[in-house]
Amino acid sequence: MRYKKLILGLLSTVVLGTSFSVPSIGIMADNATKSEVKEFKLGGTITLKSIQLKWKKQDNAAYYKVYRVKYKHSKNNKFPKKSKYKKIATVKSANFKNKKSVRYSDKKVKLGVEYAYYINSYSKDKKLLGTSFRKDCAIVGYSGVGTPNLASYLGDDLNSYVNSPKKLRINIERGMGVAPSGYIIYRKTEGDKKYKKVTTLKAENEYYYESFLDKTVKGGKTYYYKAKAFYKADKKTYYSKMSKKLKLMAVNFVGSYAANYLGTKNNEITFSWTSKKYNANTVVKKTLGTIYFDGTEKDGLGFNLTQYSFDNKTWKSIPDKGVTIKAGKTVYFKGTSEIPKGYTAEKATIEFGDKDIFYNSGKTVDYTFTLDFSKKQATAMPDWD
Repeated sequence: MRYKKLILGLLSTVVLGTSFSVPSIGIMADNATKSEVKEFKLGGTITLKSIQLKWKKQDNAAYYKVYRVKYKHSKNNKFPKKSKYKKIATVKSANFKNKKSVRYSDKKVKLGVEYAYYINSYSKDKKLLGTSFRKDCAIVGYSGVGTPNLASYLGDDLNSYVNSPKKLRINIERGMGVAPSGYIIYRKTEGDKKYKKVTTLKAENEYYYESFLDKTVKGGKTYYYKAKAFYKADKKTYYSKMSKKLKLMAVNFVGSYAANYLGTKNNEITFSWTSKKYNANTVVKKTLGTIYFDGTEKDGLGFNLTQYSFDNKTWKSIPDKGVTIKAGKTVYFKGTSEIPKGYTAEKATIEFGDKDIFYNSGKTVDYTFTLDFSKKQATAMPDWD
């Protein structure tokens, strides 16, 4: 049987499917002084039945000691103390004569358990020469099928966020452990009690991400997704735990609005703001924007947004939690600004940053807002910076 493999992770934040190095941190241990101990790389591969460690052969090393501890990953990355590790093996350098690297296969692992490791190298006279141990991370192996993570975009690439009223993209980041054979994706909508299977996705990318484009969504609805990985070997199928849910809305990625100037009185400008169909919720708080008057040199004046109304009759101060403009609905606003002599706000443009106005709240994508009264429109544009 041929097992798929995954290089071990360096945990300060988990790095999967990559080689890694341990920088010099001046560890003191056993009978060595701080300056004499060298730090070296530790890597390896994983199967369902073993965790195979690999490191470069160290100069003058006669043997190596392998240490292990059961590890449970935590959100605050609390790593095991050195005293918690126990020696599980001694590996003689002579067994790897004419080899550039040394290997050790830990076959006493339990399926679904995480283990942290470090290696010490010693001279013939039992002097500590080097170590892979460090306090601020753990070299971890997981002998199982890791739980996947779901995301709405790939890594830091916000351009991969392609969600719309017609399609939603689910990006799957593989967990620790063996490379999965595939993933099962589940979905439910707002109000559903149970998740239903959407598709089974074959794993094509052994080390990083898989993507699934759901084209069966309906505009304006909210969807929740979960996934679990599976691995097939010896006519058996092994499953990971279910992932955490991913909430996605089938809405416009770029918010589109109508914005109409209604009048000015004593430097107080009144306008309507209408959110178009399939927009996400827009939350407007008290904020200071910038207003530009067409044709004047006095551009870039402050605009203080202060009041709102649902009927253009009863006015209230904007509360701390903000006012929500739902898709297809209109909210009226008032704000104050200095108005240059001889000009009106009828053709003005107002810009707001992402500090106090939010589109599709909860996403990591920031938006900037522009209201153009001359065109009677407004937009919420993602800020890629």
